[in-house]
Order: sequence, then C-alpha cells, then structure tokens
Amino acid sequence: MFVSCLLSVSLALSAGAAPGMPPDTQAPTPSHTLWLVQALYPGQDALLQRTEEGIAALIPQDVQAEQLIGRGALAGT
Repeated sequence: MFVSCLLSVSLALSAGAAPGMPPDTQAPTPSHTLWLVQALYPGQDALLQRTEEGIAALIPQDVQAEQLIGRGALAGT
C-alpha cells in the first residue's frame, strides 16, 4: 500500500514534463484540478459521497472554484 502511494506521488511529480518536448520544457499548468474517488472493495460505494464531501470541506475557499470534485462535477463540465 505504501509503495503504491509513493508510486502515485512520483508519477504525479514527473507528469509536469509533457512527452515529445525537450527535457527542460514544462507543460502548461492546468487550470482545474479533478478529484475522483473510486471504491477499492465491494461495499465501499456508500462512502464515495461522504469522501467527496470531505475533500470539498478540506479545500480552501480561495481555490475551490478551480477544483472539480467527483463524477458529478466531471459530468457537469
């Protein structure tokens, strides 16, 4: 579990460089962040909505307009 978290973080950090571009060139900064939650085991579907609400509560108000939280926000764009 810990190894998969580290892998996720390292992939997110290395995602700044776009493929096919010179190594010193950074990809443009995205304007929105998408937060998607997925159940890992059967029976966790009831926790998805509460988790999305918890993420929304943790995001500061000044950046909340740039955040898309959950599948409903993704479908609304």
